Amino acid sequence: WTPPPFPLSGEEVVHAGVPKGPMVGQVLREVEDWWIDHDFLEDKFSAIEKLKAVAQGLAY
Repeated sequence: WTPPPFPLSGEEVVHAGVPKGPMVGQVLREVEDWWIDHDFLEDKFSAIEKLKAVAQGLAY
């Protein structure tokens, strides 16, 4: 079994308001962990909503 590709990219993280740099990877890892915990949701919209929630929760 091969897991599906993660539906988000660093570019999408930046578009969500996360400044370029190490924080992009940190946010991607957090969203990817959530995605894995939710059995690799194929719904990209849900992943984007989670990304927005994580990005809004960051203190820049």
